[in-house]
Amino acid sequence: MKTSSYNRYKKIMEKKQTDVSGSLCDLRQPGVLSAISGLAGRIAHDFNNLITPLLAYPPLIRRDIPDGSQSLELLAVIERAARDMSYVTRQLQGLVRRNYSGIDRAVDLNYVVKNCVENLKHELVNRNSINIECRYDESEPKVFASEEDIAAAVLHLLTNAVEAIGEKEGTITISTLFYDLNRNDSSIYGGVAKEGKYTAVVVSDTGEGVKEELLERIFEPCFTTRKNQKRRGAGFGLAIVYKIMSDYNGYVGVVSEPGKGAQFSLYFPLDNNTSVGQNEASSDTAERSTAGKGAVMHPSEKNTVLLVDDEKNILQLFKAIINSSLKNVRVDTAANGAEAVGTFSEIHHKVVVMDLHMPVMDGMQAFMEIQRICSEKGWEMPAVIFCTGFAPPDTVKNLIKNDSKHYLISKPVTSDKLLEVISAKLAG
Repeated sequence: MKTSSYNRYKKIMEKKQTDVSGSLCDLRQPGVLSAISGLAGRIAHDFNNLITPLLAYPPLIRRDIPDGSQSLELLAVIERAARDMSYVTRQLQGLVRRNYSGIDRAVDLNYVVKNCVENLKHELVNRNSINIECRYDESEPKVFASEEDIAAAVLHLLTNAVEAIGEKEGTITISTLFYDLNRNDSSIYGGVAKEGKYTAVVVSDTGEGVKEELLERIFEPCFTTRKNQKRRGAGFGLAIVYKIMSDYNGYVGVVSEPGKGAQFSLYFPLDNNTSVGQNEASSDTAERSTAGKGAVMHPSEKNTVLLVDDEKNILQLFKAIINSSLKNVRVDTAANGAEAVGTFSEIHHKVVVMDLHMPVMDGMQAFMEIQRICSEKGWEMPAVIFCTGFAPPDTVKNLIKNDSKHYLISKPVTSDKLLEVISAKLAG
């Protein structure tokens, strides 16, 4: 009796666990996409901070190791592992919620897709077994969306098509067109779409296809139908595609038959009002950044750098990189934005390398305080290099776009890249 009761209880608990796991992976469930987005952003940020030393320290260590030493091979292994980890975190960042209020122009869909196809052809230069056919709508369809996001979604679908064909001969067809979407269209992931006119990108392949019972799962994060897939980060691609389309109030359609290939469609609404109009905060920051450019300002102290990050190991690493390669450069550090503002008010630094997400005062708030100090004292504005493990917000993107004096680096960053940017800003 006890054994029978235990087995019955065990089955009930296993079913509950399966139901919970399934609901957590189903991006269509209310709140799941937002929860996964927040979790992915936090994990990616922390991982990028952890990976940065693994990428940046080996070149410093290598200088002290004699040629021919086995230690050089071990360092190369560490660097390769760090690059693989970096790729996975970039996949995670693809699931992070974006802010589209800064998008104020329509993107030529044909132009973006053609660039994606050229990139794919470059990747397949040694593979003659895959034929690529392109069919572009001659009326040049436009989309109110980030060019970067459209390209990411299309490239994920193209990569998925290549993997579906595998080592066999096959054809990938990509098309752009206008499409009248019906709310009862059974191909839409999620089942129900808003009727209306859409701009579409359709990618079809002659690969292995997807079984009907798996069509509902292929958009789950980390799910893959190719069990022998060794590529790092496999299983994120279609989840990222779904995330991008959801953020633009668009849809993903999929039709497939085992052994006959698959067809994926991206539908961007023509009346997408969510992404029209400049972000007021972004514009205001950009205006303040460029204000006073014509005035004569007191120049900053030469060869001075202020490092700002709440991670102590990142501060130590960046300081070691600068000290090892750039001579006669003063390096000061601050653990958050408030400390940075206090230090800068006493020392007029030429370059500020600053994290965006910090306690007490974040990087953007500190930037605006530094602007205020420079305005009050008649100081030249320093070159600010934002260095972040998060996907940067539109305020920062617009700032960089409107003022080339400043720069954005994504963590993890290599020592070579950090030195290249800092050296250029110190010389500017």
